[in-house]
Amino acid sequence: MNDTEQKQTTNEIDVAKLARAIRFAFATIVFVLSCFSVNSSLYIGNFHAIFRDMFTGKPLPLLTEFMLGAEQWIILFSILLPLGVIGTLFLRNLARSFYILGALALVTIVEMAVLSYGLWLPFVEIIKNLQATP
Repeated sequence: MNDTEQKQTTNEIDVAKLARAIRFAFATIVFVLSCFSVNSSLYIGNFHAIFRDMFTGKPLPLLTEFMLGAEQWIILFSILLPLGVIGTLFLRNLARSFYILGALALVTIVEMAVLSYGLWLPFVEIIKNLQATP
């Protein structure tokens, strides 16, 4: 084996190690973001009690009603996201794991946005009603 072949093999190994390190860093970021979603979804029940007290006889926004009704499914989905992230660390195909992590990151960000919006929308309605009444 000559020096050029040895350098090429060493560089290929370094690229593979670098790709695995980047995958781990990306997976860690997505994992932390998905843990925020899990935390938010676990508090849906607490928000339900607050909304029940504040909105007696008044309808809640549609998105909030949906979230309150599908609480168990949202919790299950939120828990599956970090498990999927952990699963990508065991894939041998690095390119596929990056695609999967990208999709999981997108789903996590969308879920966080929907959870935040759905849980704060009733408070926005209350503030609008307070401003409308003299």
